[in-house]
Parts: sequence; structure tokens; C-alpha cells
Amino acid sequence: MNQPALLNKDGTGISLSVSDIALLWDEQSRCIDSGYIYPGRRRLEASDREGFAKLMGTQLTEMCTKAGSPCFDFDIRLGESVMRGAGRRVAGGKVDIFLRHNRPLPAPDLETLIGPAYAEVLMAPKLCGGGIVIVCGETGSGKSTTMARMVIDRLTKFGGVAHGFGYPLEYLISGEHGMGVCYQVETSDDELALQLKHVLRCMPVATAGILFINEIRDAEAARNMFTAAQNGFLVVFSMHSHGITAALQRLLIFFGQDSLPHYRSVLGDTLRLVVYQRLRRHQPKAISPSLLFDSGSANELRVSVEVELLYSNPDEHAIGEIIRSGRIMELSNLISAQNNRLRNRDSINGL
Repeated sequence: MNQPALLNKDGTGISLSVSDIALLWDEQSRCIDSGYIYPGRRRLEASDREGFAKLMGTQLTEMCTKAGSPCFDFDIRLGESVMRGAGRRVAGGKVDIFLRHNRPLPAPDLETLIGPAYAEVLMAPKLCGGGIVIVCGETGSGKSTTMARMVIDRLTKFGGVAHGFGYPLEYLISGEHGMGVCYQVETSDDELALQLKHVLRCMPVATAGILFINEIRDAEAARNMFTAAQNGFLVVFSMHSHGITAALQRLLIFFGQDSLPHYRSVLGDTLRLVVYQRLRRHQPKAISPSLLFDSGSANELRVSVEVELLYSNPDEHAIGEIIRSGRIMELSNLISAQNNRLRNRDSINGL
């Protein structure tokens, strides 16, 4: 298997083939004790450490010195590359460091990423009317990639204004995309309500609006998302879950029993789409042609994105009624039927 180089050809940043770096940092000697780069888990050699240290300068030392807790998060710039980091102090005066590379989007469009039939659903014109879109899956399943790609493609095709929130921002997609424009703000959960209030006041009239957020973590954020969807925004956010019905149940768990009927009703009215995805890793040449995005070359470990979705047509009310009545597990048969049609390349009009 081809192993990724750590630095790009010019030595000015981390190679785009590198997704993650794991380091064991010695605080006393202020140097890398050991480390690995991914994918493939290749050990950092002496030449790698020299180049990495040149890019890093004193940043990692300063981050570890400032951190007052055993576990800490940070962002770091290594030449032309931006990485988000997590540190954890371990025995022997060492710090376990994990760095995630903020790379460009790995697919040029939604069709390449998840296949044409599924991309058609995410690009449906009816979504311009607003509503809730949930992208769910396990950690590392590509949720942020799909969200960012969906926002870019919809802005390019339909125009409008998108606002993205999160910390850290996994993909930097601010700027103009076709007739649309995207703004991104690094914000904590505590600041999210204020940021949303600002967006609702500053949204241009008769303009398609998109809000997207890395992850919904609490009831207040969920309430804000529901309010925005009721005001006509297309609200796209991610959740960790093992499936579509599990994501819907987890979202409603944020609310107490007294308010649960109300928010079941709101979710039933505003839900438009749930996308569940997972990554499948294949040995070289083991993957067959399919609707799914294939990341690797012929000689590398390859990754495909497998997708399942639930689409709630705003002109119909069957799915909304099931959610309002609390019968979420009954959606399983509808999910299977919709995805069977999509795998047979049926149009969204058949859903």
C-alpha cells in the first residue's frame, strides 16, 4: 500500500493525502517522542519530524504550556495547513496529541460523493422552502463533508445566503458560490443563540437562506434550529447516531416530557430530510462500481460512502403525521422502500 508523505512537495504545509497525525510530545525536552500519520498508520521518521518541527515552530510548546487542564482542544497553523488538535497529558511528562487536517472537500460535487440518485434528493428544489435536514452517522463517517458539499452545491444552483456555525470549522467554505454566498463563524454553544438572532434579523427579504451547524448538542440549540426552520430557513445540522430513527429519537430526547408533544409536532411539520451515512473500507481492487463515492486509487486502501435517507415531501403529510403521533419506529418500512427506489435509480418524484 502506498504510504502518504507528511509534507507537501514544497514543504510549505501538510500533504493533502494526510488526514490525521498522532504525536507523543515530551514536555520537558519539547520535542516529538514518537508519532504516526494516517491513513495507513505510518510511523514518523526522523526526516518527518525535522520538517514538522520547522513548520510547527514554538506553537505546540505554547499550546501545551497554556493548557491548564489534563485534556484540551486547540487549532494550529502549520505553514499553509490548518489543523484542529486535542491534547491529553499522560504519564511520564508526556502529552498525547491528535491533529485532524482541515483539508479541501474530497469530492467535486454531491453526485461524486453520494451518487446521482441521492444527490438529486439533497438538491431538490422543494427544499428551497426551508425545513430541517439532519446528516447523521458515527464519528468519522463524513457528515461534515456531505453538509459542506450540499451547501456549496445548493448555493451554486439556487443562490441565496448561507451561514455556518461551529467550533472548530472542519471545512472553510466561506465566499461566493455561483449566485450565492456563504459566511462562517467559529462560535461556542453558548454563543449560538446570539449568532442565530443576528442572522434572523439580517436575512435579505425573498432570499433562500441556509443555516448549517457542526452538531446539535443541547435543547437550546435544537429549539433555535426549529425556530429558524419555521421561519423559512433550510437548517442543516449533524448528529451522531446509528441510524435514521435513532437520530430522530435522540433529537427529541433533548426536550422534557412536558414539552415533548409540542416538539414532536414541530419536527413533524419541519422535517424534510434525514441522511444517514457510514464509511466502508475496502482492500485494493475489492470495491465494485456503485452509486457510492470511492476515495482510493487501485493500489490503496479505499473508502466508500454508503448512504441511506428519509425524504419527507412538503406536499405530503404521511411522515409528519407518524412523527407527530410518536410512532417513529414505524418509519423503518418507509425508509427501506424509499432507498430501494433510489438504489434502482428512480427519480425523487417516486418517493
